[in-house]
Amino acid sequence: MIKVKRVRLFWTIPVLVLALGLVVTTWSGQDRNRTLADLSQLTRQHGESVARLTREATQQAATAISLIYAQAAERVTASLGTLGWADPAADELRQGIRQQGLVLWARQIGPDKFRGEWGPVVAGDRLALVRQNLALAAGIVGDGGVARKYGLYCVSRGFRLGRVLACAEAQAMVALRRQVGLGPLLKQVVGHGVRYLVVQDSQGLLAASPGLPRLSAWGEDPQLRAVLDSNRERDPLAFRQLEYDLGPVLEGYGRFALPDGTAAVLRVGVDASALLAVADRLHLRQAYLWLLVALLFLLSLTGAWLLDRWDRHRAWTAEQLRARQEETRHFQALGQMAAAVAHEVRNPLSTIGMVAQRLRREIGVDEADREDFSEMVALLSSEAERVNRVVSDFLELGKPLELNREQVDAASALQIAAAPQQVRAQSEGKHLRLENQCRCQILIDVQRLSQIVGNLSGNALDAIDPGGTVRLGADCVAGEYRLWVEDDGPGMDPETLAKITEPFVTTKAKGTGLGLTVTRRLVEAHGGTLRLESAPGQGTRALVVIPLSGEKP
Repeated sequence: MIKVKRVRLFWTIPVLVLALGLVVTTWSGQDRNRTLADLSQLTRQHGESVARLTREATQQAATAISLIYAQAAERVTASLGTLGWADPAADELRQGIRQQGLVLWARQIGPDKFRGEWGPVVAGDRLALVRQNLALAAGIVGDGGVARKYGLYCVSRGFRLGRVLACAEAQAMVALRRQVGLGPLLKQVVGHGVRYLVVQDSQGLLAASPGLPRLSAWGEDPQLRAVLDSNRERDPLAFRQLEYDLGPVLEGYGRFALPDGTAAVLRVGVDASALLAVADRLHLRQAYLWLLVALLFLLSLTGAWLLDRWDRHRAWTAEQLRARQEETRHFQALGQMAAAVAHEVRNPLSTIGMVAQRLRREIGVDEADREDFSEMVALLSSEAERVNRVVSDFLELGKPLELNREQVDAASALQIAAAPQQVRAQSEGKHLRLENQCRCQILIDVQRLSQIVGNLSGNALDAIDPGGTVRLGADCVAGEYRLWVEDDGPGMDPETLAKITEPFVTTKAKGTGLGLTVTRRLVEAHGGTLRLESAPGQGTRALVVIPLSGEKP
């Protein structure tokens, strides 16, 4: 239970890191969105302020221009009364009218017939000038057409004797109108974050600030047409992000009422480079934050995995140590019992062995019973030897293992250890093939190596039938001495394989079940490991791995 809690605690670390990272990144993302929304709102408000200022200034400019035209009309109208009853060509009027600033005056004396002073207007343009201005209402200033050609502005009025037209130089009025008009206003507004200001309708640009980029035309921009179709002048500006050669722009556009009662579209381009730069920095900060969270999560995950692995290894080591201690206590108790049993059993066994030999040598029996007698004596000797071997294995298990290591040639040591088993294999009609590939020096107890090889190859020979083959080999790889024994016998099922190295577990009818247990102890005493691989019908493979240095890994 303690181990489970500890392992769960390890894995809560990356979970907590991930949860904290998600909280921090979510908060940072919300803060980024709020900041961008605030900056965007400020930019939009800046555009709205410019549009509102433009609308108000346009109205003021229109009022100022109206006053200018009214003053100009009043200036000319004062002379129209005199021209209405006097002869406009009379010499006595010319000097006084010119002193009032008039350069042209005429009175209608018949259909398309006028008499007066025409100033700079040539004869071919006089009739057109009269027709253009007489078409205007009385008192309205006309400064277009022929009048503009000659730099004049004109006012007409009807009298009993006919219509009267008078014109004055428009230079002063034009200069004053330029000072208070929309064009100078747009020039003053540009700057302080405003890239351009445009008043546009379907006919083209009505007024624009200097340094204008190439803007979308009326025919290729349906959003502009939709603004005029909405018929809602006071709606807030709609905004869109555009990219020009001069940089990114947040353009606001909306309906704009002109002084003459018609409508156009007001377009305000606000510099968006600062907004986008801040957005890029915030996005980059958010990306770095996500990267940091990912790295911390991976580090915590790796740390939890390492801690969990260390904990599992520590628990496994403690379990192995406990098992070895338990096994040592078991073997010590077994050794004490074996020593006591051996003391009481070996003397009778020796007596039984000597009696069997004397019976075989001295006792005579009938020819008919001699074969049975020989088999009984042989069985008596073999069973006594078997009991003696069991007692010897008991004593081996109970004694502390003391190794007498020496530096020897691995190939020679293996050949010496395998020699007795090769003799046995030959006598039983079996094959023991030596595959010695190790050409190195190894620090090992030679006698114990012979015991390991004898137990493993002896078990393999027991598992095969006459004619079968056992392969015995060794090599030196990566600082390890690897010894293997393979047979083509019947193999073992997984259940038997899992406990075959435990004491008193055997698959042989006359086995003691102690050989592999002793072998495993000998291998582990050398700092090595014993692994068994087997499957039913596929034989068995035993692999011994011992460090070449003789030290425990």
